[in-house]
Amino acid sequence: MKIGLYLTIILLFLGCNAKHKIGYFDNKKNQQQAIIHTKKAQFSINQDRFLLSATYLNPIKSLHVKNSENFLVSIYSSNSKDDNIITRALLNGDGNIHWQKLDTNDSLSALSPISSKWSKFYLLKAPIQSEEKLKLTLEIRKTKPVVLNFEKSLLK
Repeated sequence: MKIGLYLTIILLFLGCNAKHKIGYFDNKKNQQQAIIHTKKAQFSINQDRFLLSATYLNPIKSLHVKNSENFLVSIYSSNSKDDNIITRALLNGDGNIHWQKLDTNDSLSALSPISSKWSKFYLLKAPIQSEEKLKLTLEIRKTKPVVLNFEKSLLK
């Protein structure tokens, strides 16, 4: 009776532990893929300093992104009170790009190499581009254009 109880408890712990490890490695793999497809920029506007990263999400196979060009943008600002940091976005000169602010607890925010509770996260979506090179231009606070270049050829 005691042996059966001990075996049940041990199997319960091992079962939960194995699932956790599998999820951990999947998340690590996604983070490694995300880092490969991430570009960063540092800049200042007046007294405010910014650290920005953009991750091209389409190459991350486990996300199954196919119907649009998707980017995860993380922005750390020394003046973290402002939520309207991105004022305009272009992909290859096309302004048909939509963005939404993500919650800091969103699962996508874990893919960003710049991740803190003070960072702001945005998901940007644009129509599929036929060009191999992607030029993401973000206008920050209506003054500072930040240009980040990505290549689709890294997908192959």
